[in-house]
Amino acid sequence: MEREKYFQGQTEQGQTERGEQSNSAPSFDEHMRNMAEKSHRKTFEEKAKEKGYYKNKDGIWVERDDYGFNEQTGCFEPGYGDGHERPVGWFKLDEEYPDLADKTEALAEKHHVEYGDFSGLKADVYKNADRLSNASEEHLEDIFMIASAISFSHLGTSEKLISYSPEELKNISTFIDDYYITTAQQLPDGKLNRKIMDISECFVLNYSSRLNEGDFINKLSEYSAKAFQNNAEGYLLIHGIESGINGISQNEGSGKNFGVFMDYANELLSDKEKITKYDTKFDVINTYVRNHGIDEKTINGFRDVIFPLLAQKDSEVSAILYGSNAYGVIKGQYGIADYTEECLLSTYDPGDIDKLIRIYHEIPTSDYKKFEQNRKDALRLQDTIIGGRDFIHDECVGVNEVLSAIKDYYDNRNSEDSEKYKQKLEELEKKYHFGVLPYALNFEKYEQPIEYMAEGSVADAGSPDERAIDILNRLVENTRPNLVQAPVTKYPELNNLMKNIVPLINEQTGEVRVDINEVGAAVTAINELILKNRDKQGIYPSTISAIAFLDKMSTYALRGVKSKEAKELVFDPDFKEIVRFSQLTSSIGYNENDFEKKYNQVLRKVSEAYTEDNIDNSIVVEGYRILSQNILQNMQSLGKKYASKSTTKRFSEAIWSGNLSDELIGLFQRV
Repeated sequence: MEREKYFQGQTEQGQTERGEQSNSAPSFDEHMRNMAEKSHRKTFEEKAKEKGYYKNKDGIWVERDDYGFNEQTGCFEPGYGDGHERPVGWFKLDEEYPDLADKTEALAEKHHVEYGDFSGLKADVYKNADRLSNASEEHLEDIFMIASAISFSHLGTSEKLISYSPEELKNISTFIDDYYITTAQQLPDGKLNRKIMDISECFVLNYSSRLNEGDFINKLSEYSAKAFQNNAEGYLLIHGIESGINGISQNEGSGKNFGVFMDYANELLSDKEKITKYDTKFDVINTYVRNHGIDEKTINGFRDVIFPLLAQKDSEVSAILYGSNAYGVIKGQYGIADYTEECLLSTYDPGDIDKLIRIYHEIPTSDYKKFEQNRKDALRLQDTIIGGRDFIHDECVGVNEVLSAIKDYYDNRNSEDSEKYKQKLEELEKKYHFGVLPYALNFEKYEQPIEYMAEGSVADAGSPDERAIDILNRLVENTRPNLVQAPVTKYPELNNLMKNIVPLINEQTGEVRVDINEVGAAVTAINELILKNRDKQGIYPSTISAIAFLDKMSTYALRGVKSKEAKELVFDPDFKEIVRFSQLTSSIGYNENDFEKKYNQVLRKVSEAYTEDNIDNSIVVEGYRILSQNILQNMQSLGKKYASKSTTKRFSEAIWSGNLSDELIGLFQRV
């Protein structure tokens, strides 16, 4: 990556000009020889003396900082400070690894890279000194050539740069070189805006082998050049570019979809009207892409499904329309707004549905009114029994788990097991770092009245005389799905069938019993809905709520079946629909003919167990074992798919317990 960059900082555009040097730049060896000819190699003691460094009483390298404010000139100048010691800790690279220090200093000078002893690149070179001491000259050269072409505006940039392998650095170096050249060719005067270094930094921070697939570099250069020439919309285009790079990389996608996104994002720039309370169409899609990347369905989903629903102010998209801070803030995680978008971008494919169910169980609530209530309640509890409110506002994974642990600890504070509940809370604090300790240990705070906040949005629960414990109890209830209460969907017939399901709850044991025929009728209806829309994009969030509800109801129904009844389940049409439902909502794929073939195989095997006077239980078990194996194979395939990506790996474990598939897999043990 041989380049010469001319930063013309005085111009209004802050442009840089980049041209290739043809045989003019000395090689690294020549550069080192030239340096050696100019002076002998300095020892670290000589360097320290030259720079004014010394070790303080704690053995830390420092310098005297006498810079201070000159009131006459209005500037910070030497000689006006208090002469305090300022650490120059990374000078220890020169002390402990003199050869590496000399090489990297020479490279920094050669490529005009800032390389100070206070922080930055030198700090990360020192932290990786053992590895870099054995690095090839080409490896080190690539690090500093890349460093010369990027800004360092984000924490962790130098750490990320140093972490790459020699092969990855070579690929990044080649890419940036091509990117500079291709972009300059598309500019009338060939001058590059300094912002190209920010975009290059974004690429370095998010580099993956799949990022530079398809026409990625051409589209990146096209829209970079467009941004550099457009003062009014340039910053938005750059924002879109960086969101696309970040989203694709973080979600392990392909750069081949980048151009499709940028073409559509560019179209949206002319539409300045806010489609939500806060955002334009460009803002909405940009936020989603930055967090969750781009695939083949993203653009069509926003254009044909999400934006029309937002324009209609449909209740299904209330979280996007009105929600503030309603998006997930951690890589791969969701808030209520991007969960809603994920539903509407998905198809009725079993794998898509299962992923949505996993997210549904993970977010504190999919109900917009509860979301706003949770935000208000979190604000009221702040600095009382939970410390900060952010973990609730940000809809982090583990919210209900932690809030429930706080409630359990308070409820059992006087019991013999109180220490056990305290220990559980401490373990969760270490796991999630939500900052609820030591606040949750102050029992006096639980009984104190909390200031009432009457103003606000749809959050209307609460009263002026509420205590902290009252608000905590409401938060616990509002941050977990209510899977024994039928949700309301867009489909009246389905709603009526779900209302007919009456769960019977044993108050002493908590055991739930449900009639399998009541469940079967509703499951049959939703199966028909899924099959009818198999090729359609856009699942309403309320439909996923219904699927999650029926999954739990089906699970309860099967748990309540006695052994004698279980033997004959396979002949019950409602049971067949429940099995079909499990395959339509939790598998890699669904094929109607394949399902019928496998179910009939189970049916034939169980039928063989029935004679005129007897039932051979071993054959019945064998039949149900076939069913179990079919579902188990589907679940294993689904688990492998989730485990293949870092952003979905956590789902690979969540699919194995407490759901319908798990109940069906173990059914053969009960017949």
